[in-house]
Amino acid sequence: MPQIRAGEYEGLEDKLKEERWAPDFGCSTFVPSWGGTVTGVRKFLIAYNINMLSTKEQAHRIALNLREKGRGDDQPGRLKACQGIGWWLEEANIAQISLNMTDMDVTPMHVAYEEAKKDAEDLKVAVTGSELVGLVPLSAMLAAADFYIEKEGLMVLDENQKVHLAINRLGLSTLSPFNPKERIIEYCLPSSSSNLLIQKTVNDFVLSVGDRSSAPGGGSVSALLAALGCGLGAM
Repeated sequence: MPQIRAGEYEGLEDKLKEERWAPDFGCSTFVPSWGGTVTGVRKFLIAYNINMLSTKEQAHRIALNLREKGRGDDQPGRLKACQGIGWWLEEANIAQISLNMTDMDVTPMHVAYEEAKKDAEDLKVAVTGSELVGLVPLSAMLAAADFYIEKEGLMVLDENQKVHLAINRLGLSTLSPFNPKERIIEYCLPSSSSNLLIQKTVNDFVLSVGDRSSAPGGGSVSALLAALGCGLGAM
C-alpha cells in the first residue's frame, strides 16, 4: 500500500506510464475525474493510539523511538511492522502516540503499549491508557490478556474476563467506553448455526446422545466430562 500511495493521486498519471505499473486488465489511460480505488488483501491493520500527559513533541519523540522506520535508515525504531507519529488531541487536552500496527503477530498492541510506557518513564511523563480506532480481532485482545496474566501471576480462564482484563490493563475505556460487542470483530459477526453441539444446553446434549444416531458419541461425551473437570479445577 505505501508503494501504491507514493506520489499520491497527482502522481498516478505519470506512474501509469511506467511498464511496471501497467494494469493487469484494461488500458492504462488516466482519467482525472474518476478518482482512485485500491482493493487488496493484507493482514489486519490495528489503528492504535496511546494517551500521554505530555507535549506533542514528547509524544512524537517516543513515536520515532518505536516505529520501524525510526528517524531514518541509520536510526531505525524498536518495533517491527509499526508506523507512528505523535500529535496533540485538543478535545481531550492530551498528546497521543498514533500507531498503525500492520502485523499484530509481529508487534502486538500490548508490546507497543509497554514500550511506550518505558520511554515515557525516561521522560518523566505519564501514559494514561490507550484507544483503538475501529474494530480489533479477538486474538489481539486475548494475546494482551495472556501477557498480563503471565506478567502479574494471575489466573483467568474465562474469555469474557480475559477481554475485560485487556481493556483494563491497556486503558481502552479512558477516553470513551470500549464495548467488546461493538468493537471486537468476532463479537460483531452473526451467530453461527444453532445446531452446533457446543451451543446446546446440557439437557439437549444428553437427549441427543440418547438418540438413535451415530453422533454425538463417546468423543463428545468425553469432551463434556473433560470440560466439566476443567471447570471444577478452576473453581
